[in-house]
Amino acid sequence: MRPSLLALCLLVSPAVVTARTREVVAGPHYGAGAFHAAMLGRSYRALWTTPIEVEELDLASEAGGLSVVRRVGGQQTRGLALRGQDGRSYTFRSLDKDPTNILPEELQDTFVRQLVQDQMAAQHPGAALVVDELARAAGIPTVPIRLVVLPDDDA
Repeated sequence: MRPSLLALCLLVSPAVVTARTREVVAGPHYGAGAFHAAMLGRSYRALWTTPIEVEELDLASEAGGLSVVRRVGGQQTRGLALRGQDGRSYTFRSLDKDPTNILPEELQDTFVRQLVQDQMAAQHPGAALVVDELARAAGIPTVPIRLVVLPDDDA
């Protein structure tokens, strides 16, 4: 079980300024030695394994209070559908993808799953943030995106 889940939280309201931030590493499992990187590629491994400071999502205060509606995703991305006390819907999506469900069942518990998971390092961990900025610059309406970490929370 992973500790807290580093994820993009898609929010349609202004950011709530919180004092709680945490240093996290988005994908420590993408770290690779020289031989591994030479054989399977450097990709964005340095970005996945660099510690960054992110806001800790406060479920009690964000949008007047967020409650979990249901689990979403399932093919490659784990996520939560949330409902704010402000009446709006929110989505919390993990940055890291899990390829298990896209593989045939007979390959899910083999080295192939580990190999495909390793190749997820080829995806830029901040791609959604970059696309959001580019879309706004081009005048394309977008949903505001924030990078947050979900704390261990009974809610």
